[in-house]
Amino acid sequence: MRRFQIREFEFDKDYEPVLKLWQSIETGINIGRSDTPEEIQKKIQRDPDLFLLAEAERKVVGSVIGGFDGRRGMVYHLAVHDQYRKQGIGSALLAEVEKRLKTKGCLKMYLLVLADNSSVLKFYEECGWRHAVEDLIFMKELNLKFGIITLSDRSSRGEREDLSGPALASFLQAENCPVLKQIILPDDESALRQTLVAWSDGGEIEIILTTGSTGFAPRDIAPEATKAVIQKEAPGLAELMRVESLKKTKHAALSRATAGIRGQTVIINLPGSPKGAVENLGFVFPLLPHAVQLLHEDPDSETSH
Repeated sequence: MRRFQIREFEFDKDYEPVLKLWQSIETGINIGRSDTPEEIQKKIQRDPDLFLLAEAERKVVGSVIGGFDGRRGMVYHLAVHDQYRKQGIGSALLAEVEKRLKTKGCLKMYLLVLADNSSVLKFYEECGWRHAVEDLIFMKELNLKFGIITLSDRSSRGEREDLSGPALASFLQAENCPVLKQIILPDDESALRQTLVAWSDGGEIEIILTTGSTGFAPRDIAPEATKAVIQKEAPGLAELMRVESLKKTKHAALSRATAGIRGQTVIINLPGSPKGAVENLGFVFPLLPHAVQLLHEDPDSETSH
């Protein structure tokens, strides 16, 4: 008799423990923007019966996600807590998601394994999977391209280290999003306007992040410079950042950050502190791929509404 149960994922109670499980896996699971709460909710809306968990001793100890496009199946994020391995949990989860995909009419199933992950390769072979040498997988990353502008008189003069720009770059690196340009400017409205125009009109950068100069101080000029160059406002992004930030600190009400569009580039003002800048970017980040799709008039963009 097995000492665990398999059940379907329930977002409200399961997202946090499942995320912790994935984060505990040293190799094989790369957590990215497809694993944000918003993206996971989309997954369970499409295939609610293909996101399965293993539960033992009243805690989540395993997971697997299946996807189905009407003909082919995809299996990913098969994970088992290290303290519960060698108990048949992984093979049971895999067998159950395979059974459910087959019931849907799935003709062929795929999964991706790192070539140097020998123990995982052996596990899948023992479960009846084979290396499909005749199927070549091509990959093209369509990650958003960013520019980062730090606004600080002292940092521009070399009197204080810029921490916010690198913190944002680190966040984006973890999401596999290239930072094409990064610069430190003084709190000078004219200099910021010129840089925003040059970067937006250059055609390479899709999203420009400014950090700092959004408050009440006399030289806080990011909102004014941004409003001077954008062609359309994007008030929902700034509103979302303020609403979420107010849950953490009442001082968020003092932010004058704005957001808008110039050409096919989104410009977003972020706070000056490293923590605040990264947190606020995290609040709006899941929306940005769709925003860029809309700006490029991608026909697939309408399917995400």
